[in-house]
Amino acid sequence: MKTGSLIILLLLTAGQLSAQGIAHNGVPVAVSATSATVTENVSGALEQNSYHVSLVQNSKTRVFEVFSPKASSAEVKLVTSSGDDICVIHKGKLHEGKNTFKLISQKIAPGSYYVVSKFSGGEQFADKVVVGK
Repeated sequence: MKTGSLIILLLLTAGQLSAQGIAHNGVPVAVSATSATVTENVSGALEQNSYHVSLVQNSKTRVFEVFSPKASSAEVKLVTSSGDDICVIHKGKLHEGKNTFKLISQKIAPGSYYVVSKFSGGEQFADKVVVGK
């Protein structure tokens, strides 16, 4: 009887530790951290401090401010955390620094997304944004 109780206690403890590890992991399953400042997401893009995106929205428009680390031709997309494309925000030249793109009347469900910029040289950068109602 003692052996059975001990085995059950061990199984419960192991299950709790496993669940705590998952619950405390702030990185989504589709995103794996590679260092404190660089994260690779599902589309193979990098999250990096020199690349970031701000989203300003009202009832009819969404304005994406993309801060690029370099000037280059690029395709900027809005994608889900699982890597599914939602829409193309911009295709063409990005300037180093702030780039502003406006989407009017785009049907985008509220939630968390990534803005992914794929540069002509093969580099990809991403930043998370939250779309509201």
